[in-house]
Amino acid sequence: KLGNLEQAEKIFNSMSKHNIVSYNILLNLYGLYYQSDKALKTYHQMCQQGHQPDDKTYVLLLHTLSQTPNKINDVKRIFSTIEEHKRGPMVTATMIAALTRAQLFDEVNDLLKKLPKENILFYAMKANSNETNEKFHYPISITNEQLALYDLLMSNIYTYAGLHDRLTNVDEILYENKILKDRLSYSWFEKSNGKIEYFKSEQLQLKTCEHTEKLALINALDEQKNSSSPILIVKNHRTCTECHDYFKKVSLSSSQKKIYLRDSTRFHIFSNGTCSCEISS
Repeated sequence: KLGNLEQAEKIFNSMSKHNIVSYNILLNLYGLYYQSDKALKTYHQMCQQGHQPDDKTYVLLLHTLSQTPNKINDVKRIFSTIEEHKRGPMVTATMIAALTRAQLFDEVNDLLKKLPKENILFYAMKANSNETNEKFHYPISITNEQLALYDLLMSNIYTYAGLHDRLTNVDEILYENKILKDRLSYSWFEKSNGKIEYFKSEQLQLKTCEHTEKLALINALDEQKNSSSPILIVKNHRTCTECHDYFKKVSLSSSQKKIYLRDSTRFHIFSNGTCSCEISS
């Protein structure tokens, strides 16, 4: 929870028995720290011990490996070992994100052609395709919330590809629909009394960055102003560049306190105006 990778590894290695849950937790932590070699080694160790990978295992592993450009062949090799009928939407989406990041767009198209028409991801992809401006009619069984969730996944894929200015069709619907936005975007921190305080944005304009991690940080700094303990802010999806820069500025003015930001992709540790992700990359 606090991003202590070394201590987490010690605890894992001290366990007398491991299962798929303990392996997935470790893989998740390696992903947050972009430790692709350790993640691959752990995956092979898990398989050698007879543990069957599940969807979460593959999502965590493929995502972690895709952070390292020279691991794309490992990503493709592992994905090819998964039988097609066992490739769930999230596993497929993670593979698409990996191929997009590696700029292997022809392979992305080949993979999209294999998606079954009833797959919700198929509709999310088609709705955001650059190839046509036609409107797609979604099956009645797909709710707005499901579509928005997969559209959020699409936004992450665009981010991986460097298309930061791209707004998908459903992004606009999402930010006009307060109920959906509240469900999908929030941040939180643990107060000194052990209670969790959540923050949801009331800002409905896309052009103005009023993201929830900022609100959480402002409140956390005020609530813990007399404490030297580090601050941990958690964000339920990827933080934007503007918020990232804001955290660096705050850490510069609060030099006696480390600020941890855990978003959906990694841990960011801010101290004296710098972030661990910039140092590690």
